[in-house]
Parts: sequence; structure tokens; C-alpha cells
Amino acid sequence: TAPKITVTGTVADGVEAGSRLLRAGSVTYLLIGDAAARVPATGRVTVRGRVDLGRATTCMQGIPLEVIEVRPG
Repeated sequence: TAPKITVTGTVADGVEAGSRLLRAGSVTYLLIGDAAARVPATGRVTVRGRVDLGRATTCMQGIPLEVIEVRPG
């Protein structure tokens, strides 16, 4: 299991309907998992989660990050 990381960035829509990205500097994460549904559609958030490089996604954007917790700013 990958270690937990905490990332702060700006939320944006991905190219696929329903996909959400988190842009943190030069890195873009694809927010995945059940808790990703709690991420607001826009704005700045801090997300705690685990990178899952083995996860196949339909969005094909960003580094897959399985969301454990999300909070504003």
C-alpha cells in the first residue's frame, strides 16, 4: 500500500464527464475513490490520500490519487 500524502491545489474538471482533477503546482492528480465525490467542483482544497499508479482510469489525465479526506483550502 502506498503511503498517504497531503496535497493542496485547485480543483478542475477533467476531460471525461464526472472526472475531477487537482492541480498542485506542476503536478495534476486525478481524484478517485468514493471520497472523491465529496470534493467540490471548483476552488482550492487540501486532499489526503494515496497515489494509485496501477489504477486504470477512463479519464487518462493526471496521477490517480485515491481520496481519503478533503477539506477547504
